[in-house]
Amino acid sequence: METQSVTITIPTDLLSKIRERGNDTDATVRDALEAFFQLMDVTAQTMKGRFSLKEAALLCDIFRSTQMDIERLADWPDIFAWDVEDTEKYEKLGERVGVNAEALAEKLGALQPIQTLWLHDRIRIFWNRAASDEENRELLAELFG
Repeated sequence: METQSVTITIPTDLLSKIRERGNDTDATVRDALEAFFQLMDVTAQTMKGRFSLKEAALLCDIFRSTQMDIERLADWPDIFAWDVEDTEKYEKLGERVGVNAEALAEKLGALQPIQTLWLHDRIRIFWNRAASDEENRELLAELFG
């Protein structure tokens, strides 16, 4: 396996958690990252087809620049649902694109925290890779389908 060296800054409280898990910080961080990405892949299997492409596009629009506090992960399903409800109340985005925002908010509220972490991750990947409208439709299908 090819490797690259990178330098990152880790907050002290997070570094304490890393060091509780082993003396080799590099190995512990690498293992944690591998576990995170594997968990996202496993979660993707449970989320396959959960959102229509229109719903996925709407979620990507609503949460384009949203920063989520990871310490509130347990609350993310409700936070996602509330944000969709608020956006619909004030901007009517769902109505404009043919998505039932109330039903979408209910779907979001019923998710497990790990599923909303996956959703947030998908949205970040989408905006990192977004290109033309045609390519974006294909990307949505790849990420959410």
